[in-house]
Amino acid sequence: MQNINVPSIWAKSTVINDWRVLATPSSQQTNLKEILLGMEKLSFKSYVSKCILGSEIAYVLCLVGGFLPFRSQRGIELHHQLFETLPGFTWISLGSFVWGAILIGVLAWVFGAYMVWMHNSSLVSK
Repeated sequence: MQNINVPSIWAKSTVINDWRVLATPSSQQTNLKEILLGMEKLSFKSYVSKCILGSEIAYVLCLVGGFLPFRSQRGIELHHQLFETLPGFTWISLGSFVWGAILIGVLAWVFGAYMVWMHNSSLVSK
């Protein structure tokens, strides 16, 4: 059976068998509660604005990708039809571009707000 050398922070013994689970943590090892107590709340404004910025960048890059000729004609048509699943979007008009950007921004705001709420509400209080 092969032995594995493990730092003392992980187990009381520096040599364990490879089939054993590290069931006995040392006193130096940080437990899960201490890790969770060290987590900080997310900033709503910062996190949500980053979600919106990221989604808008992805939206524009995907629109630009619809004009690149490295795919087949059927692939390009499919790309255009995918965008047309957004309510009120028609391939490519200025009004649809603006409407799609607004819609993507609103959906990113909802996603970001939900993630901040879930993270902040799950933190363990001291």
